[in-house]
Amino acid sequence: MKSFAVFEERIERAARQLPGMPLPQVVAHRLLFFVARNVKERQNRFLTGFGLSGSAFIALAMIFGSEGGVLNPCELSDALGASRANVSRLVEEMAEAGWVRRQPAAEDGRRVVLSLTPAGRRLLAKVLPKLWQRILSLWDVFDEQEQAQFDGLLRKLLTALEGGALEAA
Repeated sequence: MKSFAVFEERIERAARQLPGMPLPQVVAHRLLFFVARNVKERQNRFLTGFGLSGSAFIALAMIFGSEGGVLNPCELSDALGASRANVSRLVEEMAEAGWVRRQPAAEDGRRVVLSLTPAGRRLLAKVLPKLWQRILSLWDVFDEQEQAQFDGLLRKLLTALEGGALEAA
């Protein structure tokens, strides 16, 4: 909280000079970024211990959770919110690591689908239980009711953002 306190002190100073600043909302907005960055950095450090980047982990999980255990690169790009070029590089890295197999799609041999190799499945089987423990310990700061409320609030904000009702700052 120390790093956020520095920001908060300065934004409060700015608010005293800028009448009309919606201070609680500006602070909450920035706090959301601080929390998200902290969670992401911690997860990435954890995944690095398994030779994984955050993007590679999410990609493996998306392929694993896909219908029939296959996903085409365009769908993966959409799931990751990443460009086709970045996904191509990521798929190449995962294939070289032996985690992902590229093969022609059954319905159209010109298209490619991705599936996990046995090594990719073993990696997920090793990582996921340990990651779940970390996630549980993170969320243990909230009781069940608080977790449900937080989930609802985040979904409400995401729905508003995706629905175009709000312009994201």
